[in-house]
Amino acid sequence: MTFTKVSGALLAVFLIVLGLKELSHVVYHPHELEEAAYKIEVPETLGAGGAAEEEVLDLGAMLRNADLSAGESQSRKCVSCHTFEAGGGALTGPNLHGVVGRQAGSVSGFNYSSAMADYDNPWLYQNLNEYLQNPRGYIQGTAMSFAGIRDDEDRVNLIAYLASISPDAPEFPEPLPEEEETAEGETAEGEAAAEGEATSEEGEEAASEDAAADGEEAAAEAEADASEGNPPVDAEEAQDEAEGEEPEAETDDAETQDDDASDNETE
Repeated sequence: MTFTKVSGALLAVFLIVLGLKELSHVVYHPHELEEAAYKIEVPETLGAGGAAEEEVLDLGAMLRNADLSAGESQSRKCVSCHTFEAGGGALTGPNLHGVVGRQAGSVSGFNYSSAMADYDNPWLYQNLNEYLQNPRGYIQGTAMSFAGIRDDEDRVNLIAYLASISPDAPEFPEPLPEEEETAEGETAEGEAAAEGEATSEEGEEAASEDAAADGEEAAAEAEADASEGNPPVDAEEAQDEAEGEEPEAETDDAETQDDDASDNETE
């Protein structure tokens, strides 16, 4: 009897709480915003192809600058499954002496997985880099349980070390062309153009200064003549005066000839 009363009371409380919750939704209608009040702009990192642009690894340059001792240290992660000395036997994995340049799945006497046997490619720098970064992602179905080396520098150091113990390893690939050279060329052209503009401006300023200096000298000479009491004579006025004096001289000559004629007539 007591159990029934307690159960009924608990059920009643539960129903009351549930009813109050539904009643609150009926009385107070929650307003959902159609648009966020404050927008957070997220920068777009996707390229035109819809995928994030991946940084290009300059494998050739990194291999040339690789640290062989650091690569040998990285190889210690593999000693439980591989041997590295010439003529070493196979463990869980094949011997890795001479692996760079060697055909994949070609060590005699080792039982490769079907995925590795079907790969049928030589181990070169590019595919070794991709394989060691994510073995099972690069060759799906491989029996290699190694998770891979995610750090680019550590991985390239290991590849350079493997190349150093591979007599038939090919030459390192060429480094990628540096974009800085193009940028430097454009910068040099821009600087040359700027220098040319600066030189032109300096020439114009010098010409303006010379013209101003000539004007100042002429003004100074005019002031000097004025201070000495000699008014400045205009060239046109001087020419007019000279032309005006010539007719007077001709008139005097004519009068002299008339007088001579009169004298002759008188004589």
